[in-house]
Amino acid sequence: MNCNRRSPPSGNPETNRRSSFSFGRKSSISGLATLSRPRSNSRPYVRDYGTWKFTIHSRRYSYNLFTPSNDEAWKWTYAIQEVIDSKPPIETPSQILIKELREASLNGYNDEIDKIYKLNPILRNVPYMLKSPLLPLPYGQIMSSNLDKGYTTLQDEAVKIFNVLQGSEQLPDPMPVIQGILQTCQDLKPLQDEVYCQLVKQTTWVKDADNLNNLRNWQILCCMCCTFIPSRSILRYVRFHIKRQVELSPKTQMAAYAGYALEALKRTRTREFVPSRDEIIAILGRRDMNATVFCHGGGSCQISINSSTTAGQVIHTLVKGMNLDSCYNRFSLYEKSGLVEKAIDDRSVVADILAKFERFRARGLSDRGKPWQLFFKLFCFLDTQSVKPDSIEYSFLFEQAHEEVIRGKFPATDEQLIHLSALRMQFDKGDYVHGDWINDLTEVYPVDRLKVKPKEDNDFGFQQRDRKDTFISGTLRGIGEKTLKRLQKSASDDNILESVYRDDVSATITAIIDKWRTLKGTSAERAQNIYMSFMRSWKYFGSRLFEVECHDGRQAYPKSIWLSVNKSMVAVHKINDPNPLDEFPYEKILSFGAPIPNEYKIIVEGRRSELTFDTTEVFEIAKLMKAYINEIVKKRNMIPA
Repeated sequence: MNCNRRSPPSGNPETNRRSSFSFGRKSSISGLATLSRPRSNSRPYVRDYGTWKFTIHSRRYSYNLFTPSNDEAWKWTYAIQEVIDSKPPIETPSQILIKELREASLNGYNDEIDKIYKLNPILRNVPYMLKSPLLPLPYGQIMSSNLDKGYTTLQDEAVKIFNVLQGSEQLPDPMPVIQGILQTCQDLKPLQDEVYCQLVKQTTWVKDADNLNNLRNWQILCCMCCTFIPSRSILRYVRFHIKRQVELSPKTQMAAYAGYALEALKRTRTREFVPSRDEIIAILGRRDMNATVFCHGGGSCQISINSSTTAGQVIHTLVKGMNLDSCYNRFSLYEKSGLVEKAIDDRSVVADILAKFERFRARGLSDRGKPWQLFFKLFCFLDTQSVKPDSIEYSFLFEQAHEEVIRGKFPATDEQLIHLSALRMQFDKGDYVHGDWINDLTEVYPVDRLKVKPKEDNDFGFQQRDRKDTFISGTLRGIGEKTLKRLQKSASDDNILESVYRDDVSATITAIIDKWRTLKGTSAERAQNIYMSFMRSWKYFGSRLFEVECHDGRQAYPKSIWLSVNKSMVAVHKINDPNPLDEFPYEKILSFGAPIPNEYKIIVEGRRSELTFDTTEVFEIAKLMKAYINEIVKKRNMIPA
């Protein structure tokens, strides 16, 4: 029920503030009341009440209050919120009993614990529905970003989940329901403790520990333990419950799930996504799940992970397994789909990344239909010159150098690119055989370079477009849906451009093949070494080049530039120019970051104006700069004074 007052609240809340606030006898403000922020009232039939509205949500009713001005609305909002905050915390019967159980447990009063359970059905499994939550939950409509979920109030959602738990054994496929419960808890954080308490309740005092409904609830409890960290008091309660049930029914399937849940609670980390279907299947089977990690050259390996395995732990496993412990450069795990990639933070949970991939597949989001992969590759280039040609690290360095070339992120002339492409063909295929052809030029040559060459006109009447308008290379700004749809659209644009530039593509392939012929007799190792010698000849080899747009009031730089990030500095290059316009050592950089989305700023000592760039890769630039600075600090700390 909405109570629209005919006149705005009178008086000054600053002088007439009281310790209580009520609307008649039936409803008063408690500590669980919530207050919505003032907003403009545009509905004509209530405009005579006031132009600004704010709402108070109490246990039974919601009251819409109107004021003539925004300032007055905020004054009343702050005044009422102060009254709500001054109220003592509300304790439900369940909370009081949980405290009693804790005290009895600490004192070793097992008989007292049994008595508490016996006299209080609210703590144990019951066949009837729950009418209200077990824990105090804030009143009012749910303000969630997931408006399409149809959430109402926390109380209603808590009761709905309990009803699902009661009939869980009747579900033909429990996966969607389990994911639904976990997603609701992810969206509505206050429900996490509530659902933990509901699961503890429904798995207490069950006659047959291994009946289907009880085992299903234990499975859901295991999923909760792998996904969410409860508050401290509820965590103690859950652990107490699990240990007690194992003692009561030690040689049962239930005890096996209880042991798994207890171990999961010890290692659970904060999650960004609820478990994927594959992860839930692994949890229900009380086992680890397999993840495939890819690397350059089509190689891959399977590793075992659990719900708390981090990217840093996976990197450590791979580095140790490949004997890369003493390598000169640093590796990282990446999210990758086609040309879109993003370095994964070492603290990120790998199961979260896989759950994200599942969502992308369901929504058809990828780069040109390429599958999402976990990819293992170099991240920080600390010493590219000392890597020995016969090492595994050298192979990674070679593949990554070639990747930068075909992405157009290496400064080279057309002739040099033709030579590099021919060397790559010699490395991959060996000597040229009459009739050989390059079926996919993108694997050896930066085809986008052909698209940015000026053209007078073309048979199809298309005007030349900047490559940046059709494709943003390497973008993964939070994997936004708009970005990915733009990438999908670019696939069709590229198909059109491919027909427009077909003559250029054919001429380039012919030039590469002519050069390839001259390399006859060159071994794969020799071709690789020549390739790497040329790459290393660039003074700044190992730099990561980001294509950005510069906002420089002095107009010292072109609008489109390369921002180069390497182990010792940040530099500014003209596109495809090997020599920088400016260099900024890390010692001179005072601060860096993104004050607003897609805008990156660097403040340099001694420079009047800050460097400002437009880019969709702000997080990648900041992450790489931070990693290099950390390496510098670490190296300095290792030097004895």
